[in-house]
Amino acid sequence: MAPIDVLMKIVRPPVDSFLSEDENTAKLPPKIVGRLGIEVKGGKGAEDIEYKLVLPPSLFETVEEKLEMYKKFGASNIYVALPAVIGAKMCVEGIAARGVIAAECLDPVKFLKMMVGMGLL
Repeated sequence: MAPIDVLMKIVRPPVDSFLSEDENTAKLPPKIVGRLGIEVKGGKGAEDIEYKLVLPPSLFETVEEKLEMYKKFGASNIYVALPAVIGAKMCVEGIAARGVIAAECLDPVKFLKMMVGMGLL
């Protein structure tokens, strides 16, 4: 059996739940467990700078937390969408350059503060 076949068997396509999610399905117990780690390294002048962020296994551990996430964002599966929204907001607000830019061009401190401000962490 090929690894991709195993992966495709255990991971649901996001469209299955993302577009069909409503308040009733958001009340179902969480089924996804994972961990997200973000590490940003670089330099500013002669100074080396490093930022690390590790999110818990899930953004929610209870049905109540999952439902709160749904009510706040209109979906509970926001792992990819919210960082893109933050990047777009940074461009619109003049914090980042407009147009196509790489994620590493964003100020990591401002980016993470905006993630917290949106209620992710």
